[in-house]
Amino acid sequence: MNRRRLLAACGAGVGTLAGGVAWRRVRGPSVPPGIEAATTHLEADVLFRAPDRDPEFPEWKSEHHTVVPDAAAAEERLVDDGSVAEFVAATDFAESVLIVVQNGMQSEMELVLDAIERVADGLRLDVSVEAPSGGPDDLRTHSLLVRLTGAEPRVPLRVTVDVEGYV
Repeated sequence: MNRRRLLAACGAGVGTLAGGVAWRRVRGPSVPPGIEAATTHLEADVLFRAPDRDPEFPEWKSEHHTVVPDAAAAEERLVDDGSVAEFVAATDFAESVLIVVQNGMQSEMELVLDAIERVADGLRLDVSVEAPSGGPDDLRTHSLLVRLTGAEPRVPLRVTVDVEGYV
């Protein structure tokens, strides 16, 4: 009898976890009123030039983020790759800003924007790591491009990023 309860509880737990992950993907990130966010994740280093990034990057769980305020900065600092170029081309820099979040972790994982919060002098982005069970033991650069439209000011004075969920 106890075995059945244990199996039922395990099944309910797995179903709840899977449902929570699916729900987060469907509903999108939590953002303040007036701000729209669009994202794309790439398992690649999308920064051509990153003078403010640690030269040892990437290391396991190392993190970096940068603000790309205009088209000239995007052209200078971002690689001209298909997915990146498409995301940048869809950005109206008169109304939007790009934020690039990067970290070093295993392949087959993904960075997901969970929430954006206004803070006294800018914005705080909460990002999580979605990881399938198992996976290779390698080190890759992951990049999350975030397009924010409607933020006031358009280019935040300060951006902080919190990445959670490493396995």
